[in-house]
Amino acid sequence: MIVSDIPSFLKHKDDYNYRSLGASGAVSAVVFATIIFSPWSSIYIFGALKISATVYAVLYIFYCVYMGKKGTDNVNHDAHLWGSLFGLAYTLILVALLQPELFTGIIEQLKHPSLLGN
Repeated sequence: MIVSDIPSFLKHKDDYNYRSLGASGAVSAVVFATIIFSPWSSIYIFGALKISATVYAVLYIFYCVYMGKKGTDNVNHDAHLWGSLFGLAYTLILVALLQPELFTGIIEQLKHPSLLGN
């Protein structure tokens, strides 16, 4: 959660009217860490549109970048973006350091893509 908010803090450190508090960046990190282990699982957007977790991840990153630059709502999209990227990086680093044999399973899963998920 702290890592996801550092970029927002640095970006708005001189803006005393800016306030952002929440755990959504940490939630994004957990979701993206899960996607590493099950990249083609199904995610339902609005409970109706079924897509794979990998497609969701790509769309989510683009959405966070776009909305973060637009800045027209009261959502900390930068925290979502950096939380997601941290979740990916941290999980891959942990796997590499603690359980490198898991990469075989991750790569095997990536060999069987599905745009709509399994």
